[in-house]
Amino acid sequence: MQLVRITPDNFSYLWPQIKPMLESACERSKGRFDGESSVAFMAKGLWQFWVGLEDDIVQVFAATEILTFPTGLMVGNIIITTGTNRRSWKHLIDDLAVWFREQGCTEQQTLARKGWARELPAFTLTHVLLERSI
Repeated sequence: MQLVRITPDNFSYLWPQIKPMLESACERSKGRFDGESSVAFMAKGLWQFWVGLEDDIVQVFAATEILTFPTGLMVGNIIITTGTNRRSWKHLIDDLAVWFREQGCTEQQTLARKGWARELPAFTLTHVLLERSI
């Protein structure tokens, strides 16, 4: 499986496969983002879209961003990761780390369900997000 960054050159070709995956992730975001704003962030260069391709079929979709903190610390943040058969593509998260490092990041993070801690042993579970509607 190959990790491919979405660019203006391949966006329209891959969009029909990406769209349902992005929309599904947006529905689970509790209003944090939607498809339109996500695509706009990608078009502005604020987010990066990625796919894991196997035989021209998208197996996984991811959205990332680079966070720069007031101290200058740069962190590669995985915002969305969604797909089928995660054991076949979870190694691509390491490929994202390589790209983040090339951009100057020294940390990689993701907000994910707690079960991902078992799936990604190179990551350390440091916090748990607790949330409620008020």
